Formats: sequence, structure tokens, C-alpha cells
Amino acid sequence: MFLNVNRVKGFGIDAADGDIGRVKEFYFDDKECVIRYLVADTGRFLPGKKVLIPRSALRKPDLIKKRIQVDLSKEQIKNSQGIDEHRPVKRERDFELNQYHGWKISWAEGPEVLLPADVEPDLDSYGGDPHLQSTDMLTGFHIQTPEGEVGRLDDFVLDDAAWDIRYYVAEIGTRLPGRKVLMCPQWIQKINQRERKVLVNLALEKIKTGPEYNQSTPITKDYEEEMLEHYGCTRYSI
Repeated sequence: MFLNVNRVKGFGIDAADGDIGRVKEFYFDDKECVIRYLVADTGRFLPGKKVLIPRSALRKPDLIKKRIQVDLSKEQIKNSQGIDEHRPVKRERDFELNQYHGWKISWAEGPEVLLPADVEPDLDSYGGDPHLQSTDMLTGFHIQTPEGEVGRLDDFVLDDAAWDIRYYVAEIGTRLPGRKVLMCPQWIQKINQRERKVLVNLALEKIKTGPEYNQSTPITKDYEEEMLEHYGCTRYSI
């Protein structure tokens, strides 16, 4: 099922043995378009602490109860290290998190491996940087086309079965709220953190006249096909 990230923010999080806080945001890989971590605000459980919950631990959200179950115990979360939201999660930290929770290294190239805890990893052998992005930080970035600015990044659409980012939601125009359209992650050329811009390789007018996206209406195959035909792109299968 497709869900807006803004809708999931604030959902309660249940460990195997009880409540541990709320969903704050997500970190995702901007090249592979996959969620890497859920950022949990642990609230009264661990006041002032935010922790990263690996994608591997996430189950499908319960939309009725507005909660997400994770395959971790409260003790595991309590003993994990918190994060500094003002610093990026580097590969070394990624490795530590996966080792601590017992999951495979999510950014390893080729067959996934899990090294014994007492083995020093050769981090350079696992390929390039993970290109982690924060959904909170990117929200509000300007959408920049070759012809000029067309709007701002407003939200993300995730697939809660695969835990990947399926679409970026763009809000078009200078007056807010504006009409919203979807953009495939593959159309993003570059994310410029310094200038707070998302560079896309689509014509400005194409985006402005794209099929309108209504977040209260489920995304259907017909809508996707209409959108892709409008942009002249190849089929993006759901």
C-alpha cells in the first residue's frame, strides 16, 4: 500500500514488549530509493533520545491504530546509541547499527554479509557512501528544472510493503497551498543541500501541467499510467 510520509509521522511504535515512542521521520537512500531507517522519538520511554530503527525491523503500519510494530525489544532500543540529528549517518555508524541489532549490512555490494562482532570490518570494501537523506530536512526544498523553479518538495509516498520511496510529492506554484503532482525518484538529477534545491530533468511546463495528485485518493494503476504518459516516461510498475 502507498502511504504519505506525513501521514505516518506521529504513529506510535511498538517494540516486542511495549510502546517505545513515535515516528519522527525517515532516512532514505536517494539512489536506491529505499527507506534505510525510521527515526524514533522515544518520548517518555527514553526522554530526549532519538534512535534509528533499521528497515529490516519494520512491519507494515496498522492504519486503524496508527501504530508500527518493530522486531526489537525495549532493552535493545534502550541500549542502542542515540543519534545527532545535525550530523549525517556515515557508513561506520551504519555498520555499527546493523551489527548491534544483528542485521545484515544494508549498503553492502553483492551478497549481503554479517561479520562476527569481534571482526574489524574493511569498510572501503563495501562500496560508496549510502547517500542518506532525511525526509524532514528535504521537505520544503525548491524544485529546480532546466527552465527555472517550479515549486517545492512537500512530501514523499512510500510503499509500506517494500519500505521504499515510490514518489516525491511536489507542490506547484508560489502561493501555498498549491496543486500537487508526483515525481518519480529516477527523475531527480541532484539534491543540492547548500542551496536547498532538488534538481530534476523534466521540463517546467510538464511538471506544472502534470496530473494532479490528491493525497486523500489512493494511487491507482490508471493514475500512474496517465502520469507517465504525460511525462513521456517508460512504465513505472507498481
